Amino acid sequence: MKGSVVDRMDHLVKAGAKDRQQALRELEAGQKRGHWIWWAFPTLAVRGGGQHPGAELASVAEAREYARHPILRSALLTQFQTLTRAMAKHGKQAPWAVLDAGFDRSADGEWLDGPVDSFKVFCCATLFAVLAHEAGDDALRAAALAVLERFTGDVVYSAAGEGTSGYLDGASSQRFVLQGADGPTLQLLGQPDWEAVVRRGAAKPKASKKGSFLFGRKGGTKP
Repeated sequence: MKGSVVDRMDHLVKAGAKDRQQALRELEAGQKRGHWIWWAFPTLAVRGGGQHPGAELASVAEAREYARHPILRSALLTQFQTLTRAMAKHGKQAPWAVLDAGFDRSADGEWLDGPVDSFKVFCCATLFAVLAHEAGDDALRAAALAVLERFTGDVVYSAAGEGTSGYLDGASSQRFVLQGADGPTLQLLGQPDWEAVVRRGAAKPKASKKGSFLFGRKGGTKP
């Protein structure tokens, strides 16, 4: 890696170390209580809203380096697996129950009153499922897909406006049904073959009438 990339990855390792440790403790206990989501489950800044530029990933290229970094990749793998175990204890609205309910947020709501942390994890898992698939990293891909399996469409997030997580400039709707995969993240990744990403996963994709996928269905705005 070039010097600037090495420095950036070193920053992410050091600056987020305590937050990632706290994240694991809380996920092992079953519910998020602190404010560590950016460091534990990073998103592309354009999807996260740019709320935490020190932790959010500036580009797909930076996210790809993150997935290759031995410390960051290992931490993300563990976090995905720990989150999946926590969500498995809930029959419905599992992402919201683990990530947002502790803040009295709604499972269907807008910005900080809605399941914003579930939304960020949804985007993160979509991002790294694709990057891991491209890199041939089956362990990370499977862990990301296992998280996405828990997003079954019963948690709905809405962006509130420019600068909030998920906001799409010019979109007719800012409402996201969290199911399958995050469509705008897939667009930022160059529209990869999502069927190929999930093909070796635990669940087989099922075509819907509109040609998207129920797992992984390409998620996006709901009219």
